[in-house]
Amino acid sequence: MHEASVATKVLAASVVEAQRRGLQRLSAIRLRVGSLWGVESASFATQVAVFAQGTVLEGAKLQIEIVPAFARCRSCGMEVRDARLRDPAFLHNLAHGMILVEALLSCRRCGDGAVAIEQGRELDVVEVEG
Repeated sequence: MHEASVATKVLAASVVEAQRRGLQRLSAIRLRVGSLWGVESASFATQVAVFAQGTVLEGAKLQIEIVPAFARCRSCGMEVRDARLRDPAFLHNLAHGMILVEALLSCRRCGDGAVAIEQGRELDVVEVEG
């Protein structure tokens, strides 16, 4: 249950933010979750709701923005476009495995396999409301 581990990270960050702001209860939370986490929004929201019971996050409205993955060649700087980076099933399986996405990609311009993921690994609590 990969969404469960990501949900616990979100819960921990939310509790810290609520404490920092002196809030007893959160009514809403806005998240940015990179697609490389491989979470499906509905399942993820359910997991957050389950883990939020009895915390400042219980009952809070959850807004999730999935951030698409973006890679760039380290050698020539070209954006590396690979349809797999937009395939939910591939991303889900990738998030559950031990292989690094960079090992699966290469640059079509120069052929180099040294690519850097510039976007898609985010797991950010963007905004909370009390």
